Amino acid sequence: MKQVELAPGIFHLQGGSNMGLAVQDGKGLLIDAGLDKDAARQALRAAEGLGVTLEAVFLTHAHADHFGGACFLQQRLGVPLYAPALEAAMMENTILEPLYLFGGAAPIGELRGRFTLAQACRIEHVILNRQDAKNAKEIRGDLAPLASSRGTTPSNTQRGDYTTTKVVTTGKETTEVVTTNYPLEIGPFRVEVVPLPGHAPNQVGVAVGEVLFCADAVFPAETLEKHKLTFCVDLDETLATLRRLPELPYARFAPGHGPAYEAGEEIARACAANRERLEEVRERVYAALEVPQETPALLQQVADAFGLRMTTATAYLLTQTTVLAALSSLERAGRVAVAMESNRLVWRRT
Repeated sequence: MKQVELAPGIFHLQGGSNMGLAVQDGKGLLIDAGLDKDAARQALRAAEGLGVTLEAVFLTHAHADHFGGACFLQQRLGVPLYAPALEAAMMENTILEPLYLFGGAAPIGELRGRFTLAQACRIEHVILNRQDAKNAKEIRGDLAPLASSRGTTPSNTQRGDYTTTKVVTTGKETTEVVTTNYPLEIGPFRVEVVPLPGHAPNQVGVAVGEVLFCADAVFPAETLEKHKLTFCVDLDETLATLRRLPELPYARFAPGHGPAYEAGEEIARACAANRERLEEVRERVYAALEVPQETPALLQQVADAFGLRMTTATAYLLTQTTVLAALSSLERAGRVAVAMESNRLVWRRT
């Protein structure tokens, strides 16, 4: 694992899946936890090498290669975990990732490996953005759903632009925070939680000082070349995130894969390349619908057009998700529609 200091006391731990580490006053804040306990051990050694103990771990999204090591750290150190609301539910119920990849059915054996089925962990601090909280009626005191889910009566206090809801359960304290880009205090650290949805439904970035750890909002050129169709669950949200990311007020952007980017032209160029690829995917999907197509035939045509060779069921299902995200985008734009023909679900142009 390569340890790169992006700003004083702020490190980018670069490996298969990157992590972030901020250090201050003898404490460390880890952003993401890697694929498994081996990756988590490397992050722990990095913290120990800097003479700090971990104060907390902030998990950006519920893909196994980014939170799979969290359970090890939680069990070994008792360190509290932070995560955005929907992603937190998946981290606590890890069968959900292979379940949705397999269309909601009990997943096949290949999807039960560590890459798509991580070890579950307990999220003590669940981060809600204000819209999530409003939708759930958990803002400004209306917290019955939260009380029901946690089995206790919460107390609620306002602070600036976010609401902190404290819930005590069986001797453990859970804190729900409603925030959008407002400084959140975690031990000696003041961090900003930045919504970056698209790659995962409720993915967030974590900003410490002038560095934004931006999760899988943007991929390096090597990933675009290797995988062709980068994974996303909502193509429109991903494009919006990629348009917004270079405009955010940070000096450096540290992604979940590949090296960090400087503000300005460097991050803008990377985001533009990612945007162009996803737009190309969407247009190739549309082009393949010159005649109505079922999803498997459509997926094959798009993969062939990109010269992509899928050799595992996992790769197929991940690629299928991106193609379906493109179809959802086209359907929302009124360019395609879904129809039933002779017991077949087909996509056609409108």
